Amino acid sequence: MMGFAEAKTYNDLLLLFVALHTKVFQLRARLTCPDLDARHVALRGIQEVIAGYYMGLHSMVFGRTEDQVVRSLGENNLTPDVACRMVENAWKLGLLTLYHFKIDVLFHNLLRALGRVPGRSFNRNSQDLLQVVALPNQVAVEAPLRALTCMRNSLHNNGIHRNRSAAFNIGGMPYEFVENAPVQCASWQHIFCALDAACDTLESILLAPVIAALPPGIVDDFATEVLAGRAEE
Repeated sequence: MMGFAEAKTYNDLLLLFVALHTKVFQLRARLTCPDLDARHVALRGIQEVIAGYYMGLHSMVFGRTEDQVVRSLGENNLTPDVACRMVENAWKLGLLTLYHFKIDVLFHNLLRALGRVPGRSFNRNSQDLLQVVALPNQVAVEAPLRALTCMRNSLHNNGIHRNRSAAFNIGGMPYEFVENAPVQCASWQHIFCALDAACDTLESILLAPVIAALPPGIVDDFATEVLAGRAEE
């Protein structure tokens, strides 16, 4: 697999989508709980998010030259660079946000299964869960979660990081969030690197003894409603 910083073209991005989807698939294969367990529900949801954006990107570039890709975006008064940037920003930030939401719900459900009361703060819930799991490499495990959260939270402020400054090194890529300054580490490469590392974090958590020992059948409320025919996916 290529390094994240080496991804320069749309075809490179497609390969990263496939690699990330495969990584989540392999993690699911290591779980022993049933498919309707909240652990599988969350990972399946992550797979669907990845696949959805992958198929959209694939359909845009499949069999097309660079000029044809630009023309496929439709008639507009934008330059090709601006049009592509608008599409890419919507896709990469959507991928980041929906992936993060799936982790958020998973942690909420795991805390409930552990007999704890989750709150509305992702940071607080993730710290509470990591404290229970007690992983030896907690700092490294937590870094991608914090980086993704900083990126997502900056969207509430049109790209400005409003919290305390923080810096991380994930997979050899630097992430720096400066208080009251624009986020400058949310490229495709940064996002894929953090999402990939977050999958490793999920693996560490889900395979940790205290989580693996939870009884099968952890409830996901929405999945339960879908199964009962009271909601549609």
